[in-house]
Amino acid sequence: MAMKFEPVVARKLVELLCSDDGFRENFCADPSSALIDSGLLPIGGVDSVRAHHRCIMVSELASKADILAAQCEIDRMLTHGIGQITPALDAGLSLARRVKLVA
Repeated sequence: MAMKFEPVVARKLVELLCSDDGFRENFCADPSSALIDSGLLPIGGVDSVRAHHRCIMVSELASKADILAAQCEIDRMLTHGIGQITPALDAGLSLARRVKLVA
């Protein structure tokens, strides 16, 4: 099942990712703990966060400006259930790491 947030929670999450350096640091270090500790829980609560832990890990969080520019799209994804598509908040993924090159 997809991780889905209530609209007010999704908006607060995006707001914090756009503005709060402490939250961004915590989110990058451990997204699950950052969500749980801040009370920004998806529908399904802590169990849902734990079930999706691997899906929300990031190696380098996108910039505040990039998240702000995409806030409507991210909000829509978070409130409608992201299924197999998670918002690309991880700026640390390069194309070379995502595409397996065949010799």
